[in-house]
Amino acid sequence: MIEAAAALDLVVTAALKAASSEVVKKSIGALSERLGFAFESKDHAQIKKIIEEDNLIDPLAKIAQAGIDQSIIFSLNKTDLSSPTYKTELFHRIIELGFRISNINKVDVVLNGSLLDNETLSVFSTRKNMPDLVRQGVSIQINVPNVFDGYYSILPNTNKNKEIVTAYKEQIRDIRQDTLDKYITFPQIFSEDHWAYSLQNATAGSVFFKYDENARLVSTDATGNKIKIRDFSSGIRSMLADVKDYPNLPHLSDKERYEIENLLQGLKDLGI
Repeated sequence: MIEAAAALDLVVTAALKAASSEVVKKSIGALSERLGFAFESKDHAQIKKIIEEDNLIDPLAKIAQAGIDQSIIFSLNKTDLSSPTYKTELFHRIIELGFRISNINKVDVVLNGSLLDNETLSVFSTRKNMPDLVRQGVSIQINVPNVFDGYYSILPNTNKNKEIVTAYKEQIRDIRQDTLDKYITFPQIFSEDHWAYSLQNATAGSVFFKYDENARLVSTDATGNKIKIRDFSSGIRSMLADVKDYPNLPHLSDKERYEIENLLQGLKDLGI
């Protein structure tokens, strides 16, 4: 922990760095509303003045250290979200998180929402292979030797998405009462298996399906295998909320939970 007796400038610098997180900003605001406003404006002199007047160096140091220890990913703001590079990084982290949770917990992860919107469904499967994500510029390539063995799919709106995901979560709970070793697969809900809706790659502006016909089933706006991303924020917010509520994920680290909280809070605060 950062010592309370450390130089005030050091504590302020560390806190400003940690305050790139929406969660840390909330913690500072809860500590002192006046201090929260000063951090929002990044007024170094005013921050120091309030800390000294209200004797806040020790609690602020603890908040700053906790934020830095958790390695917060993003500072969310509307300017960042409009940047193709930032969007690509955000999408990369979301896809990576889905695959990692699937792989560690031996389960197809099915979430309400996707990179497209909050009306579709996302399926992250690593039943036999962990897909390799390769980012180049504003493109994320999803590579796997055999698409049957591992994929990220976006499924069409079923008009009963929430019921389907809730029923699947209950199935996971039941199976995990008996075994922690079995890989759990998501039951088929269309005439084709879920891998048929898998993505080849995603960019800051579009997703590209493996098969043209399945892209058209997901959206009538599809051009070939390409669908433009129009409402990523509501889709990601739904996905993150579902991950937070997922059953039996003992291997989801504190850092990952903190990242989820941070992204959810940031999207909520921006009203998107």
